[in-house]
Amino acid sequence: MSYAFSIDGLRWEANWRASNGGTSYVIPFPTMRPFNIVFHGDRKFDYGHYGIHLGQEDNLTFLGSSDALIVGYFIDCRRGSPTFRKKEVVRFSPGSDRRLRIPPGVAHAFDNLQTITTINTYVLFLPDPNKWLNEETEWNFENDVINLPMTADENTVGGFEINPHAASDVFYGLISEKQKQSLPLITHEYPFTQDFVLDDGETVRLLLRKRRPQEDIPEWTPISNIFGAGWARNYVLYSGEYSGFVPFLSHRPFYVVDHGTSPYSHDAFGIHLGQVDHLTFSGTEDSIVRIELVDCRVNSPSFKERCTFAFHPDAKKCLVIPNGVAYRFENLQSVFTLNQPNA
Repeated sequence: MSYAFSIDGLRWEANWRASNGGTSYVIPFPTMRPFNIVFHGDRKFDYGHYGIHLGQEDNLTFLGSSDALIVGYFIDCRRGSPTFRKKEVVRFSPGSDRRLRIPPGVAHAFDNLQTITTINTYVLFLPDPNKWLNEETEWNFENDVINLPMTADENTVGGFEINPHAASDVFYGLISEKQKQSLPLITHEYPFTQDFVLDDGETVRLLLRKRRPQEDIPEWTPISNIFGAGWARNYVLYSGEYSGFVPFLSHRPFYVVDHGTSPYSHDAFGIHLGQVDHLTFSGTEDSIVRIELVDCRVNSPSFKERCTFAFHPDAKKCLVIPNGVAYRFENLQSVFTLNQPNA
């Protein structure tokens, strides 16, 4: 938290955390707006290019081993910024205690993200209405991303005009509905842009997408002997063979449990009477979590049924535990749990 960036507006901010015992913490995120989690797999992962948003401020919480060392690259590409064309390279470790705020117009890229999961509680901005209507903005409603090669020279990089107006909740709602409709139909990976110079000297920006075979992941996989419990599909926009974005669009608050690195298991059952848990787990592929469920609902067809099973963390699905079903986890160390419950 002590590092101070020299790029204007680029900074670390604290996440409020409550102790959950030992090295474990609960981190509530007080927002009803949509957000993303980004997973990168366990294999070597580098983006390979800078990304720039003109209408989005990223707020990134990096979850993973404190022994990991992430490298961040930043270039201020905002015309009129007091730090225009300033470049910084920063090394840091992930931690649930802080988030990185990246203003619109600041190009960014990261190396060494394998095994890291990122939560992005982004903030959206809209362009000047007249420029939007007259198509005088480089911002794209469909896909707010501009890419630069990692070899880009900060001293000659072109400047961009960022969107000045904070979006309303109505706009967030429109974005959410559009993504809900489009995500089940997506057959390509997350796009990237590349500028090409034509023979006549004109520069054109192309949006490139890599086709990806569709995965046959069921919408719902029930847990056989516990009524109403099961795995629900999280829709993914892939960015590589093992990496992708998971948009959360339900307009419900959420929290993350950082279980720390010490051996962590529940020594008692937990049960909610007025909350249905929707749990998405992130961690390394070799993590094996165990859970025991007991149905305590007197009117349930599976009343008093008990179930024990093991699973690997996987951001592509979430575990739904109905209210009235008691649960107990084992082997949660080095695993992060995101819960966006239904009341």
